[in-house]
Amino acid sequence: MLEVRLMKESDHTKYGLFLKNHPDSLFEHSLAVRDLIQKHFKFTPKYLVAIDDMLKIQGILPLFEAKSFVEGKRLVSIPFFPFGGILADTVEIKKQLIDAAIKMADDYLFLEIRQRGGLNSEIETSLKDQYPENFAKQTPITDFFIDFHQSLEDTWSNLHPEIRKHIKKATNNNLKFEIKNDNESLEIYYDLYLNTRKKRGVPAWPKAIFSQALKTTNSKIAIIYKDDQAIVAGFFHFHGKEILYGFSGADYSKLHLRPYFLLVWKMIQYGFKHGYTHIDYGGSSKQLNDGKLTEYKERWCNREEEIPYYYYAKNPKNLPNLDSSLSMYKLYGKVWSKLPKSVINLISPPIIRQFS
Repeated sequence: MLEVRLMKESDHTKYGLFLKNHPDSLFEHSLAVRDLIQKHFKFTPKYLVAIDDMLKIQGILPLFEAKSFVEGKRLVSIPFFPFGGILADTVEIKKQLIDAAIKMADDYLFLEIRQRGGLNSEIETSLKDQYPENFAKQTPITDFFIDFHQSLEDTWSNLHPEIRKHIKKATNNNLKFEIKNDNESLEIYYDLYLNTRKKRGVPAWPKAIFSQALKTTNSKIAIIYKDDQAIVAGFFHFHGKEILYGFSGADYSKLHLRPYFLLVWKMIQYGFKHGYTHIDYGGSSKQLNDGKLTEYKERWCNREEEIPYYYYAKNPKNLPNLDSSLSMYKLYGKVWSKLPKSVINLISPPIIRQFS
């Protein structure tokens, strides 16, 4: 007999053990990520766990109560990160977790679940049949992966010729690579990160969240230097055999040196050296950045997966439309990109909480 309920503090050790033993657990499922979101974005965690008679966790569904003036009060798994969703040992347990989340969602505008690999087809069919007007699946964003080959040499030879050309150019420009997790690196990274948030027209995460991530998660900052000047930096998370490319930033006056290309290649080399098997290069949509970021990632990556967003709303009128939202963000971005970096840094925290 399983009980599905909200997770208690006394469940934390069992929760961590479940993640450690589950092959599909993600960085986003960790309690460290929960703490980041709760502290810095002020969203309330409402994690569901399925517990058996022996008090062992058999399934989880991490949820947050997210409130904003723009998107209202909703349940999201997991806000601000590309994935979250259900982990469970059986389809039946997944169904029980979803049923519990749907009951909770009746008190909210909608329920949103971001599930790597998607839900089981049996579950999707059941939800469509049971809630024909209240359930929706949308896939406007694609996630990109660089899967390593058996050797570094094979991985190199299988890269797109244009990518190899730009890496060679970066190497000939005598660029230097470092990967660290100290405060000095954070200061360097965050300044470059603000450049990119301004360029792309999107709010910036507060510096404090990156600082906490460096202390409480397996995360590092990789930096490319020209002489003693940092010109590109990336924030990376490490989980299991995966390197997760978080955010990056650049000195745009130095992009002709091709530092981004060297950054990713150096992370591939780092991954091989430390036993990782792939880099999750993150999601992108052709609706944003005029599709340029998608084109760039397509040249790097040898695997693509749609990121499915599942929605349930008691009132079908509350079901979001991600395609419309992406178009709206594109319009807002043109205005945001005109703001000075100092203003972006100042007003980003309250603004970014309005979205997830």
